[in-house]
Amino acid sequence: MIVDLDIVSAGQLLRTGLRRKDGKVLIAQGTILTNPMLAALRRRGITRLDVEPAPDRTPESFDRAAIESELEHRFSLVIDDPFMQALKRHALQALLGGVPVSSPVPLLEPDEGESDTRTRNEGDGDIAEVSDADI
Repeated sequence: MIVDLDIVSAGQLLRTGLRRKDGKVLIAQGTILTNPMLAALRRRGITRLDVEPAPDRTPESFDRAAIESELEHRFSLVIDDPFMQALKRHALQALLGGVPVSSPVPLLEPDEGESDTRTRNEGDGDIAEVSDADI
């Protein structure tokens, strides 16, 4: 459907590709539009686009079972890590638009007297320990 650029939002799919006057592809058909792309189109003076209708992103439209299944798959290698399981629950809640999830668990705090350490990639594959003082 061809609509004014002002009502197009990031995340919509471009149905018809855009070309420059010299024929080179500006944005290919099937591209998911981003805010920087939309801003660039405005700067070029483009006022209308052929896009798919915006998807329904209300929590009622989400397939909870499909989201839970996808998260189970993505977190399947860290089932014994309580922090990662808490992260999975928080991700589920965020993906469902704030719909409460069962048995929420707060993020874990370090044991008394123990510093919070995390790993950081140093660039060449080496892993270094980082303490709270380094952050």
